[in-house]
Amino acid sequence: MIIKGARQIGKTTSIRQFAKKNYKSLVELNFIRNPEYIQAFENTSNPKDIIMALSLVNPNFNFIPGKTLLFIDEIQKYPNAATSLKFFYEQHEYDVFIRF
Repeated sequence: MIIKGARQIGKTTSIRQFAKKNYKSLVELNFIRNPEYIQAFENTSNPKDIIMALSLVNPNFNFIPGKTLLFIDEIQKYPNAATSLKFFYEQHEYDVFIRF
């Protein structure tokens, strides 16, 4: 799902609340605040490899297949990450929301 809208209207808050009600785990990436997450997307588009790399960067992430929402914020700062999203869709293990 792609979330777009004006600044400061509650997009991120809405996503967090939605995740809290509908998922066991929320993994939130912000490519501006935490540019270290970008490296997980640099050499692969394979979701399993990306999940493993993100887990190494942040061991607190809890990826539960079918029960995790991956929320990527500020994805426009790293367009290569957007390419991998079609592979997440094909695998159907994790739902992905992106916010521009």
